[in-house]
Amino acid sequence: MLEGKTTSCGCLKREQDRINLIKAHKHKMAGTRLYHIWQDMKKRCCNPHVHRYERYGGRGIQICKAWLEDFRPFMQWALANGYTDSLMIDRIDNDGDYKPDNCRWIINKAQCNNRISCIMITAKGKTQSLMAWCEELGLSYSMMKSRYQRGQPYLHLLEAS
Repeated sequence: MLEGKTTSCGCLKREQDRINLIKAHKHKMAGTRLYHIWQDMKKRCCNPHVHRYERYGGRGIQICKAWLEDFRPFMQWALANGYTDSLMIDRIDNDGDYKPDNCRWIINKAQCNNRISCIMITAKGKTQSLMAWCEELGLSYSMMKSRYQRGQPYLHLLEAS
């Protein structure tokens, strides 16, 4: 009897660590960007200590039960709906929950134009973000935003272009 001393070379511990890891992470995606998107989504909606919580969970934005409880349904939805590492998750209805029929994958630029903090302008019979107007008309965003914030006229610049 060896009285608590081990004679293993370490292979038994490595094997047990592998078993534990597989048991805890059956999807084997824990280090991926998609997994981090899922975790961040849960933090924004469920953790009042996260700085963006007030914009999500604090406003009542929730995550559907299947996605909240398990990464795999979220992963399956993401892969079936065009996820790539260059895309970001976006809620179609900004006041709606994270659920399959209210989410999509879009490029970062499109998501930036869809945020609640965007300055939305209606001109020429259409509504879009101030950033989108500036890009479309070749105007300086910083100048237009500054005018907007100071309450100075800006719509004539959009109408005239």
